[in-house]
Amino acid sequence: MLLPPLTALLLCIVPETTGQVANSWVNPPAYAVQQDWSSNRLWVDGEVQTIQWTTVFSNHRIELWQHDINISSNANNKVLGTIYTSPRGVDSSNAGFFNYTVGSDLDFQPNSPILFTWAFDLNGDNNFSSYAVNLTQASSSTIASSKTTATISSSAVSSSKSNQNDSPSGTTLALKVGMGVGLGLGIPLLLIVGGIIGWKIKRRRSTSSSQENSNPSKAPAPPSYPDSTGNHETKTQKVSQEQANDQSGDLQGRQSALETNS
Repeated sequence: MLLPPLTALLLCIVPETTGQVANSWVNPPAYAVQQDWSSNRLWVDGEVQTIQWTTVFSNHRIELWQHDINISSNANNKVLGTIYTSPRGVDSSNAGFFNYTVGSDLDFQPNSPILFTWAFDLNGDNNFSSYAVNLTQASSSTIASSKTTATISSSAVSSSKSNQNDSPSGTTLALKVGMGVGLGLGIPLLLIVGGIIGWKIKRRRSTSSSQENSNPSKAPAPPSYPDSTGNHETKTQKVSQEQANDQSGDLQGRQSALETNS
């Protein structure tokens, strides 16, 4: 029975790590004999994966590899690049982890999206690899869900801003309160002033009417009647003329008497 090339390569690696039970992977999964590629764990392009492992290597690096199932030789494994290096001068043995954005720096064959990680001891020749995972593109439903989530989030932010714009600010509220107080005091004051002015006008009119009643105007002259000459003379004018004539006659009589006596 022929084993897949990746399985054969990984089996060759196992003797190098025999007895080093602390060297193991958590994500991607720990190494095992590859049975069915289609059942591999999926990594979605663009998502963030937390790479986790345990090791006895005090200094090490982790590389990401691609396996091409279309090539039936040991050359079917291609290193894509180093994705982690432990700090120099620091004992990094024990558990380790870091966040990795899938596909951020990959240059792999799209027709064989099979990946695995490989850890190398920087102080020796030991190493250990992980189980393979399959890289996949985000589905249309995932993309639609992401867009819907982004739309909902954007709507929530817009609604929050709209509510903030609709809510009165402290200055606006203070102005409204001030206007209310001013109107509440100003309107009654205007009514009081208007009442006083109206009362004074009414009082002046009443005083003027009383003065007119106490000083009645002169009675009109009696109508005139035509005399024998056709002239219109009033009765008063006739009486005055007669009195004047009588007085003139008396004066003339007195003068004649004085002359006779002299």
